[in-house]
Amino acid sequence: PPRWSPDDRWIVFHTRGLGRFVEHLHVVSAVGGQEAMLIAQASAIRGVSWLPDSSGVIYSSSAGSTVPYPFTFNLRRVNRDGSGDRVLTFGDASFVEPDVHASGKVLVSRIRGQSDIWRFPIDGSPADNTRNAIRVTKQSGQVQTPSVSPDGSEVVYLSDNGGHSNVWVTKTDGSGSARQITFERDPATTIGLA
Repeated sequence: PPRWSPDDRWIVFHTRGLGRFVEHLHVVSAVGGQEAMLIAQASAIRGVSWLPDSSGVIYSSSAGSTVPYPFTFNLRRVNRDGSGDRVLTFGDASFVEPDVHASGKVLVSRIRGQSDIWRFPIDGSPADNTRNAIRVTKQSGQVQTPSVSPDGSEVVYLSDNGGHSNVWVTKTDGSGSARQITFERDPATTIGLA
């Protein structure tokens, strides 16, 4: 939804392109007459709130998310004119729908996604197959695109465990520790498996 600035002079709103993962934040004068100014963009935006002095906004953005989907959302701050855009949070938890109090304190919802890879037998009843499943990974973040090795002893997967997506390998029997194969840390780089 659009948000009025505390000084009652500006409105911030966000737009989304059809069929694309590109969303924009715009600021426009509350009295009209000016074209809306683009102040930020990301694959996805999940909430925006004005700073108490109306100089800028805090917003939740997928910018810098290193897992292609689902995105991790971090809080960012940008000035009303689009300058000074910077990230405020980091990690494998998402921070969405910020609200800024008049004191400057930020209230936000934190979403922590956790997923794991499980190995299921298929030769029993559904209840037996579920009961006899083996948990292969023990993650604190997202796990995506598992692929089993030709001999069936290991699985490779993408995980943002530790705050950045990387490729990991572990045994399919759930024994032992996962080993990290890539060591990317650059927030501008996204790693994916095909």
